[in-house]
Amino acid sequence: MFNLNSILKFTKLIVVLTLHNPSPNCKADIMVRGYKGCPKFCPSCKADCHCDICNDCHTCMHVSEKCRYNTYSCPRLAHSCNLNGVYTEAKKEAFEFARLFDSDTLTVIVGDEQRKFNIHLDAVCSVSQYFKKLISSNMKEVQEKVLTLNDEVDDANAFDMFVQYCYLKSYIVDEELYLDSLYLHARVYVLAERLGCIDLKSLALKRATELCYESCDGNLQTGEMLRNLAQTILAVYTHTYDSNTGKLPFNKKEEADEESKETVRRDGFRLLLASFAAPHLSHLRKDKIFLNVNNLCPNFAADLLLFVTSGAKMEVNNDGSLKYPSL
Repeated sequence: MFNLNSILKFTKLIVVLTLHNPSPNCKADIMVRGYKGCPKFCPSCKADCHCDICNDCHTCMHVSEKCRYNTYSCPRLAHSCNLNGVYTEAKKEAFEFARLFDSDTLTVIVGDEQRKFNIHLDAVCSVSQYFKKLISSNMKEVQEKVLTLNDEVDDANAFDMFVQYCYLKSYIVDEELYLDSLYLHARVYVLAERLGCIDLKSLALKRATELCYESCDGNLQTGEMLRNLAQTILAVYTHTYDSNTGKLPFNKKEEADEESKETVRRDGFRLLLASFAAPHLSHLRKDKIFLNVNNLCPNFAADLLLFVTSGAKMEVNNDGSLKYPSL
């Protein structure tokens, strides 16, 4: 069962670290000294604040006669900086996060293994259109606050990442537990589509793209990713829709095909898998399961040809998105 207390403790730790992280301008060893928004910010050194006891800047005193003779007016480096006016945005986020726990909880039973997750209604409704519409209805599941998700796309491990995202707006993959993170990102991607969580869908694609790009030169996960690539392809191509198979995307009108004069939209994860597989075909063609997937998913085979003909390794743009080859 999902341990809500563990994620709460983890997130509280993040909040504490955020609130206690000093300004980049602060060279002192005390929290937030040197923050420009402080009313006692020192305009001389611009690296410290005036002490609330002696009203002097201790950083400036390090280059003064007063410092050399060790005649500090106060025995400690004290200042009046406080969090009320310094980390307003961080505090706002912390308070908004805390309010999530004031709402009722919903028990969600996911997958064939019937894993149970307890999640706060405000948290899940803030990121998912599916749950937002569901909770606003008068269905039996809503009244009993117990919901079962058992469609093929409803993967318990992926839902675990979704729950993290509901609270943290991110998710953390335990690489010791998940040797093939690419498959998990793919499951998160298709689950996010089903739950109407577009930002999570984009995040899963970004994480997967980074992982595939890093594997170009080979790493510990590359072999595991290739071994499981067939099931990853099946998961994505079975549960996503794309009417432009075999075409490269064009996001601008002037870049569109001269004949159709239409923009071409493609599913990003489909193209990512085709791009990742292309340089490894000499290895993958020995895999009977992978060859069988090409028969089951002719759309993947068509997309694969887009990257095989380029003869180049996978590349990414400055924003981390997949860079498509020129035909």
